[in-house]
Amino acid sequence: MSKSMEDLKNIRSKIDEIDEKIISLMAERTNFATEVALLKIKLNMPVNDEKREKEIRERICKLCEKYNFDCDLALKIIEMLVEYNKKIQIKEIGLKK
Repeated sequence: MSKSMEDLKNIRSKIDEIDEKIISLMAERTNFATEVALLKIKLNMPVNDEKREKEIRERICKLCEKYNFDCDLALKIIEMLVEYNKKIQIKEIGLKK
């Protein structure tokens, strides 16, 4: 195997490891949705919290600056996670009523 092919194989292996970490972290983040829903019930809060979502967007853009990453792409990913988590919260709240 050529040096270039070996390098490519090593890089792809690292990418696979990073992908697993990303999925693990997204799952961990999503697992909090049920807890958040239960707390929102206790606090009599709605699922939608525009102030919190704005804070998340601002924080994500700052992190993107720090890590030199595309803010628009990061926001799209985070917004998909937020929407998915809100669906989980709505379902959980519906089960508790």
